[in-house]
Amino acid sequence: MTRKRALSAIVALSLFMFTVTQPGWGVEKVKTGEKPMTTGDGLSMVQSPGEVPGAGAVERVATTKPSATKKKGLLTALLIGGAVLTVGIAVYLILAHASKSLDENFDDGQADGWATNGYGSWQVVSGVYTFTGSGSNGENAYSWYNLADYTDFTYEARIRNGGDQAIVFRGNAASQDWYVFYAWGTQWAVFRMTGSSWSYLQNYTASPALKYYPEWNTFKVMASGTGFTLFINNVQVGVVTDAALAKGKIGFQIRNHAGVKAEYDDVRVTSN
Repeated sequence: MTRKRALSAIVALSLFMFTVTQPGWGVEKVKTGEKPMTTGDGLSMVQSPGEVPGAGAVERVATTKPSATKKKGLLTALLIGGAVLTVGIAVYLILAHASKSLDENFDDGQADGWATNGYGSWQVVSGVYTFTGSGSNGENAYSWYNLADYTDFTYEARIRNGGDQAIVFRGNAASQDWYVFYAWGTQWAVFRMTGSSWSYLQNYTASPALKYYPEWNTFKVMASGTGFTLFINNVQVGVVTDAALAKGKIGFQIRNHAGVKAEYDDVRVTSN
């Protein structure tokens, strides 16, 4: 994920700052034949006895012990590294919140920031966010990105399923109010969910842009004010308007039937 890479870069920078600011351990060179001695600032020189005949003095590297000054330098380096890390994370969080961008491919095996309403099982399998159904009543199962609300945006995701496929947007997870961009077979529709009831903004309409399983379909919505422009596999299929939901979460919806499996990947959201 892009945000994870940015955070990794901040940590790496902090470690670099710690490394370049910590004091050296005072490596010095002495000649063979010199007697071991301890200097006033704690230098202990260790050498092998004797010289190589006819070859002159052989240099040996001495070891040192950290003095009080060097220990202070080490503490300073720790403080500098910690300060850089703290400031970097703060800036990262501010920018991430301000941009509200999302680029998630689940390749790290995690669904960080995603929540569900408890129906079915949602987990990352082989780099793909996967739903497995377990119900008998066909409840609406939702999973949504819980770390941001979106007002005007472009949201797209790939879906693979032999049954219903849907992305949701401007949702309220608590009340379960959502706009739903839905497809079944070769037809698509848009409706507004309010709890367990719905109102069609666009009734079922056939589109040759939809692909059959096991092909993937890419759904995209561009939301601006009360208008929503809808795409399937980069083909514009419609435009609808509605003013009921001004902002909210993005995510997925599917009917929870036992044995149903659906896959979701390559989620991208940019604020307009």
